[in-house]
Amino acid sequence: MVNLKADLSGKTVEEITLDGKKFADRLYSSAFVIGKKVKENNQSIQLTQKLILTDDRIHKIALSVYTKGQSKRLDKEKRKVAELRKKFDAAFDAFAQKPMPKWHELHYKCDYNEEKNKLLKCQNDVLEKEKNLAEKLEIYEREIQKPEHIAGIKEMETALKNKNEARKEYLKQLKESNRNLKYLGRQFLGLSQKIMPQFSYKVDKEAAGFIKKSNLANQDRRDPTLQEKLESSLNKLKAAVNKTRDERVKGGMRADLNVDVRDNGMEI
Repeated sequence: MVNLKADLSGKTVEEITLDGKKFADRLYSSAFVIGKKVKENNQSIQLTQKLILTDDRIHKIALSVYTKGQSKRLDKEKRKVAELRKKFDAAFDAFAQKPMPKWHELHYKCDYNEEKNKLLKCQNDVLEKEKNLAEKLEIYEREIQKPEHIAGIKEMETALKNKNEARKEYLKQLKESNRNLKYLGRQFLGLSQKIMPQFSYKVDKEAAGFIKKSNLANQDRRDPTLQEKLESSLNKLKAAVNKTRDERVKGGMRADLNVDVRDNGMEI
């Protein structure tokens, strides 16, 4: 059944009649769809959080891009040489704890001298690598400190920071959207639990159509007007429920539909 009614603004409002069970099912389904959009937002939140960079990371990326990977290669070489130095120092300390061989310990003396010679060779190798690295770093640092290079790196850092700030703002919007969607989801779920299946409800056709599962599922969660449409539909449907109860529930206490409700374990 469909009827037409004028609202206070003079606009004609089209209403449809839904039986209680169908109305409750539609409200429950809308809460479920909203819950799915919250999950999708959570995935975007996790992805965006991974893309947000620290200032140190921004500086390193800018250097790597500007130097065409040279800074990254030098960092890798520094880590490699530092690891070689660490291993040598540990081996040398362990060797230093060994007792000197006595004149008659021929086999031990042979093993001792062989290990000593290996350590000396390893030490020379580490020292050579450290020397070569120091020379490369000196040339690199001297070149990178030229004014034109400092300006170029600064420009790249600024571009990266601007992208970073945009990601932070997007993350903020996603979190705010999720807070609102969770609240609206609980409201739709709570309203579904207030429906009396034995009653029929005259509801705003546009609001009832908007929350249909087939329509709501196709709504873009990133649409800034989605929350406004949901809230508007919710208010119209609450009004319809209140009106029906006022007309049919006699002698009882009217339920307060503005009170937030728990989601009964449903993940919203």
